[in-house]
Amino acid sequence: MHRLKIRQLECFLVYMKTGSVTIAAQELHTTQPNASKTLKQMEMTLGVPLFSRSGGKLRPTPEAELLYEHVQRLFQQLDLIEGFGLVTSPLRRPSLRIATLATFGGALVPMAIEIYRKNQPDLQLQVDVLDGQKIHTMVAQGLYDFGLVHYPLEGEDVTSKTLANSVIVCLMPRGHPLAKRDRITARDLVGEQVISYPSTVQFGAVIGKAFHDTGATLNEPVTSNHSQVVRKFVERGHGIGLVDFFAVFDLGPEDPLVAVPFDPVVTISLGLIVPQRRPLSQTAEAFISVVADLANALSVHYRPPAPQTAGG
Repeated sequence: MHRLKIRQLECFLVYMKTGSVTIAAQELHTTQPNASKTLKQMEMTLGVPLFSRSGGKLRPTPEAELLYEHVQRLFQQLDLIEGFGLVTSPLRRPSLRIATLATFGGALVPMAIEIYRKNQPDLQLQVDVLDGQKIHTMVAQGLYDFGLVHYPLEGEDVTSKTLANSVIVCLMPRGHPLAKRDRITARDLVGEQVISYPSTVQFGAVIGKAFHDTGATLNEPVTSNHSQVVRKFVERGHGIGLVDFFAVFDLGPEDPLVAVPFDPVVTISLGLIVPQRRPLSQTAEAFISVVADLANALSVHYRPPAPQTAGG
C-alpha cells in the first residue's frame, strides 16, 4: 500500500501551481487549515522539508520544485488512464512493437507500414533492429508483439511460422553485362569483385561452398554480416553483391541496380515468432497479413523452386 495519498498530491499540485493554500483548499472542497495539515502530512510521510514557513506563509524548497515536476507527470498519466474508456483516448490508438532483423527492417517493413497506414493512419509503431538471438529472447519475454527472423524456431516460449521464402540474388548495376541474365552462376562471377557475407555467417558459408564445388575462384575484397551494408557497397561501385533478396526488396524498374537470382539456389526464409504468453492483437494479425502478402507478391520471381513430387 502506498503511503502517499492522491489527495496529498492533489493539494501539493494545486498549491505549487497557485502559491495559495486558500485556493488549494477551495479546489479540494476543504478548509484552509485542513489543506495546510495535508501538506504537512505529505512532508512527514516523505521525510523531506517541502516548504519553509515564515510569518504564516509557505515557500517551496528546491526539493519541492523538483518533486513538482514528477507530480505533474504523474497526474498527466492519471488523466490518460481515466480517459481510457473514451474512443479518442491516446492509449487506445492501435500500436505495435516489432523486433526485426536489419534485412527486413530496411525495406519490407517500411513498405508494409505504408500499405497498412492507408486504412489505419493512427497506427503507432516501434520498430527495433536486433540480432536473431535477441529477437527470440525479447519476444519470448513479451517485450515485442512479434519478431521477424530468417529461420523461426519453435520453443516453449514462442510460436513460429514461415511467412515467405526467397533466395540469394546477385545485385549489380543495371548496365552490367550480366544484368540481363535469368540466373547467374558462380562461374559467371569469376573475375568479378564480389561483395557478400563472411564465411562465419551461414549464408556466407553456403555461397563459399557453391564457388568451391564448381571450382570457381571467389574474389571477395569486402564482406559484411549486414545485408544493407552489402547493398551500399554495390551502390558505390565496389563490385557485385550476393545478398538476401529481402534486403533489396524495394528495387523498382527505375532503380540503378538490378537483382538476378543466384545459382545454385540458396533459400532465404521470412519467419515470424510471437510470444506464447500473449495472443496477437487484431492490429498485429492484420499487419502480419500485409507483410506476408507483400513479401509473397514481390518475391514471385525470386523464390526457390517448388519441391518435386514423386512421379513429377
